Amino acid sequence: VLLSLLMICVPSLDAQVDTAFWFAVPHITHSHAGRPIKLCVSTLGSPATVTVTQPARNNTTGTTFTVPANSSQTYQLISSSESSLTNFECNHNQTSNYGIYIRSTAQINAYISVQNNNSEIYALKGRNAYGKHFFIAMQGQFPNANAYSDARNSVEIIATQDNTTVTITPSVTLYGGGHPANVPFTVTLNRGQVYSFASNSQAA
Repeated sequence: VLLSLLMICVPSLDAQVDTAFWFAVPHITHSHAGRPIKLCVSTLGSPATVTVTQPARNNTTGTTFTVPANSSQTYQLISSSESSLTNFECNHNQTSNYGIYIRSTAQINAYISVQNNNSEIYALKGRNAYGKHFFIAMQGQFPNANAYSDARNSVEIIATQDNTTVTITPSVTLYGGGHPANVPFTVTLNRGQVYSFASNSQAA
């Protein structure tokens, strides 16, 4: 008789509770109406004043709003117009200054909601998203829709400190052809800068 023991590790309920979060808006398939994009914040037992800035752009496009205790509030980052993506969307194979920094005076939960046809929710992880060593898992079963040439798996890396050096070893050739599979390359980012890269293929 072969006995199997399945161990399930359940994170504590406060795994996504914090006072500071980073986010980068990935390249969105424009012809598939992936807008508007909203920030959704939920408070716990204390009210919170939430500030949204882009540090690499000298904290421009900043806004501040207050959320009462034990409640939720939505803030629109990007409207339904395509032009509203300017200074937010991080295009592939580029470094941009578009990293978004969300800080709060009290602990909150937060997620980014990409609405309309490209409906998606990105749960923000706070300090659990910080680190120096990452493996990136991608979908392995179904391809991206080839009806949209810009629908690709992508990764966005945000620096939380100046002069952050990141070495990337792609397992497949990256979009743009400049970085072949299994050949490491290095990018240097300042606080709030984002490097985005994507697969050259739309396959799974």
